[in-house]
Amino acid sequence: MHDTIFLNKEAVMPGFKLDNFSQFLCREKEVDHILFYFKKMFRQCPIENLLIITQGGTGVSTLLDLCVRFAEQISKQLNQKLCVITVDCEKYNTDFSILNYVRNSLPYEGKKPKALRGSCYYTRAIKEFICNYDGRVIIILENADKIKGDDYAIEMFVRMVETDHFLDHDPCKVRNHPFLIFVTKNLRFGSDFNSSLDSRYHPWTTVMTNYDGDKIRKILTERVKVAFKPDVISPEVLDLLVTTNDELDRDMSLAMDFLLRAGEIADERGQDKITLDIMQELIHKHYYEEDPKSLEEEIY
Repeated sequence: MHDTIFLNKEAVMPGFKLDNFSQFLCREKEVDHILFYFKKMFRQCPIENLLIITQGGTGVSTLLDLCVRFAEQISKQLNQKLCVITVDCEKYNTDFSILNYVRNSLPYEGKKPKALRGSCYYTRAIKEFICNYDGRVIIILENADKIKGDDYAIEMFVRMVETDHFLDHDPCKVRNHPFLIFVTKNLRFGSDFNSSLDSRYHPWTTVMTNYDGDKIRKILTERVKVAFKPDVISPEVLDLLVTTNDELDRDMSLAMDFLLRAGEIADERGQDKITLDIMQELIHKHYYEEDPKSLEEEIY
């Protein structure tokens, strides 16, 4: 099971489950869901892959700042130290640099450099730092779509963050396994990265992506034309489906199931169209099958 959070300024309804992703649609003000997952992380609770998606208007830098701010807030509440490091994957093939330090930075000979160059040194330094740091470490990898399976530097990094590479240290320090945040503007990762996502990064992975809403709308509209009579589905209903999915170009089955169920409800109510209120009702009901607030109570 993967967990997904959508950040959308225009969103009005919670999202719904699609394939293996449990999705949430929320406005920026509705930060409880994000805080919930960070609390799970800091309390060492099992947490699966967290996918945070932002669309139009919310820049990647803004989203990163938001996540860092949430993480810092939780760390202060729980009185835990936190180190956040950001790495630009686009530079991996050249210098494998840490391009930016957020808040606390990796100590290096008493200084806080803007970048550490050299994949070998980087791997050793980060691993040693994580295993000896008495707090939680979040590593944000920007331009994650640039990760390729045949990239030696990336392979070194992947091996560094795998759990078994921490087993030669004090077992009590394995808790400092880094919480990874992958950031990409592309809808899809490369095949090498995609196939290794579950096996390598589970359960410490976070993915952020900006998806192509226009592309999804086009695909969904074509499917609707085949399955439904003209004008049965209002544009508002399509808008809701588009803004709650980034996976529609890969597997439309669940979205179509929602539409078919909405059609049945419309028939039962004597309506000749699938209206927005019906779709909102379905999505809302599906979303609350697993209430984050009830899960949070278990943590405390």
